[in-house]
Amino acid sequence: MTLPRRPFLGALVEPVDVVQTGERGLEITRLVEGAMAELHGLAVGDVLVAVEGEPVEGPRALVRALSGGTSYRVDYLRRGRRRRVRVERLPYPAERVRGARVRYGDVDVGGHRVRTILASQDESAPIVMFLPGIRPESVDWALAEHLPVARFAHGLAEAGFSLLRVDRFGLGDSEGPPCATIDFETERAIYEAALDALPTGAELFLFGHSVGGMLAPLLARRRDLRGVIAYGTSPRRWGACLRDGIDRQLRLRGVDEAEIDAQLERFDADPFEDGRYGRSRAFHTQLDRARLDDAWRALDAPALFLVGECDWVVDEAEQVEAAVLARGEVARFDGLDHAFTRHGSIAESLERYGQGAFDRRMLETCVDWLIARS
Repeated sequence: MTLPRRPFLGALVEPVDVVQTGERGLEITRLVEGAMAELHGLAVGDVLVAVEGEPVEGPRALVRALSGGTSYRVDYLRRGRRRRVRVERLPYPAERVRGARVRYGDVDVGGHRVRTILASQDESAPIVMFLPGIRPESVDWALAEHLPVARFAHGLAEAGFSLLRVDRFGLGDSEGPPCATIDFETERAIYEAALDALPTGAELFLFGHSVGGMLAPLLARRRDLRGVIAYGTSPRRWGACLRDGIDRQLRLRGVDEAEIDAQLERFDADPFEDGRYGRSRAFHTQLDRARLDDAWRALDAPALFLVGECDWVVDEAEQVEAAVLARGEVARFDGLDHAFTRHGSIAESLERYGQGAFDRRMLETCVDWLIARS
């Protein structure tokens, strides 16, 4: 059976304790017009307490409760009074990419179906597989097409390439345990399954951002590639990357030496603590074991490394080191940070991270490079 689109509840919720009843629930803080919640009369301030009789004390419980069926009996509180409504299921809307068709597929990984998303103008076009960073966030950008990362990726499809994405376990439509709990080898297996499902002889490129750039040379052994593009990545041991990053960012923020030493001492005591950057201890431990330097040396494909002047997450020297190992090219961009955006300075990026203007120059550079190797 084909993996269905997840339900389009269209409600931003926050866990709350309901004093009057002693229950825990999810308070609606924002509604999306035309989605299930708004269409069935739910309002901001309502507290969801049960779906089909099962308590929904946290977002994960709500997702599980809405995972099947065509309608749902929802119990909620409005100004302290308990109410009930039957909500008909609506599928999540499709992503829109200008000039391209978006197709939703799935692959099986360990008995769980994970979502694949292919946006293309021509099914025979070269494929660019997009490998995101470490955060457990969906790459299904329906209703989020304005995000800089989405604008970059969509730009590849608009330029004539087939853009392939895979949502990891527990994200978007994908089945499986929460992404925050899986390990690095499981994440790698998810991408390997998607690669294995591609047609034999397909022209294939990998684009890896941050930790996705660490995955890229490891996945490169799986298929013949036309090329690899890495943005904001390092070939060094993961633990060293984390420690150096903490030290660098504290110094950029003007923190005094005593506090820097104290924070580094806390890091050294448990460098791979569960929940760091939203990922599991096993994820960090396994990534630290990966010999990324050897993987880049073994890469048998052209490589391009995008280096931002205002990238304070990964040091420029680390990125250039990866390029040297891979015998690749380096493209430098003034003002570019680690989030596909441009700022006037590193200080500005630190202050407004993720709020800068989308940097189209990196997209144009990538498109030109991909065309030259297709």
